Amino acid sequence: MRLTSLTFLFFFTWLVASPSHGLNLNSMTAASSLIASNKAQNLIITSPQQAISVVKRKYKAKVLRVQSTNQGSPGYKVKLVTKDGQVFTVFVNAVTGAVSRN
Repeated sequence: MRLTSLTFLFFFTWLVASPSHGLNLNSMTAASSLIASNKAQNLIITSPQQAISVVKRKYKAKVLRVQSTNQGSPGYKVKLVTKDGQVFTVFVNAVTGAVSRN
């Protein structure tokens, strides 16, 4: 799924302005760098928003933070909290789209 520039800009602005996603300027700046490098790679997950979507389909939890990472394989670390207060982190592999819980 590819987002148009206008759709991406709207969604990106909404995420940054919304405190419920727990995103901060540092993680978004790092994510922007990763997005720029995605054009040279064939990645399934190309944005923090896509990582959030994949994780929310798998886990019934609120996203606290998203951080891009390029250690080993490119992807995103997503920190979540369940309704009963359990905090955990998952990794979304940007190449395969696989989600693994740490």
